[in-house]
Amino acid sequence: RDNDIRVRLGMSPSSGPLLYKDPSNRILEPLIDTGGILFPYTPTITVRHTAGYTGSQPAHSNYIQHSYGSSSGDSITLEAYFTANTTDEARYVFAVLHFLRSAYKMFYGADRLRGTPPPVLRLSGYGPFNYNSVPCVLTNFTEIMPSDRDFIEVPLATAPDAATKTMVPTYLPVT
Repeated sequence: RDNDIRVRLGMSPSSGPLLYKDPSNRILEPLIDTGGILFPYTPTITVRHTAGYTGSQPAHSNYIQHSYGSSSGDSITLEAYFTANTTDEARYVFAVLHFLRSAYKMFYGADRLRGTPPPVLRLSGYGPFNYNSVPCVLTNFTEIMPSDRDFIEVPLATAPDAATKTMVPTYLPVT
């Protein structure tokens, strides 16, 4: 993966057995081999950078003088889509959705980690001088289940009832 320049969103390398790194989590199993979400199509990445200045108005002056305070990378937005035309792709898309639905929430319920905040994720892509394992937290995401698309069944070996069906769209936009 060191030379792989494709865009990937995954867990920090030193994170413990959380989400797809938990061997008992069969739903997220498709993300193990790709080290998290490996975007199959090049996503649109928007990064918001801000420089902060403080204004002061000297006496007997008509103008405010600005002095530099700090800079920050405020947010990173990814717009991507996934396709599911085979059962393996359907399992992968379902794992992506399940990962995103889990990675912005704290652990709760009977989980041994209940009360632990959401994990810090890592964004990588386009080589070591662009996004090189950038630490980030998932603050929100949008999934669109288009009404004008076909859906494909996700084969889940973990389903308690073999008659239970889980479906994903064959085309899924995610932001």
